Amino acid sequence: MLMTPAVQSMVAATYVRDIGTSRAFYELLGFREQSAGRAATSAWLSLHHDELSVLLTSTRPPLDIPQLPLLFYFFYADVDAVIRVLGAAACRLLTPGIPRTRWVAR
Repeated sequence: MLMTPAVQSMVAATYVRDIGTSRAFYELLGFREQSAGRAATSAWLSLHHDELSVLLTSTRPPLDIPQLPLLFYFFYADVDAVIRVLGAAACRLLTPGIPRTRWVAR
């Protein structure tokens, strides 16, 4: 019988146009820089929030990647507080037209 490998951790990685702007956005969500690197044509930044991680990468010139949807779902106990933080930072907030459902942590 084959054993299923036990995942120890997972990192979401995404290409971004601007590492600095992306860092500022993720910091609004509570993430903090763990490590970073930069070369003449590329950069990367690892951000952490408790046990969650996201890896931002950027290249110059930009990679020719098809524009496919990339979705990260974030769950917060107080969504309204997050919306206020993003709004105060002048982030453009889009709503899909679906009524918000309030989830209660138990």
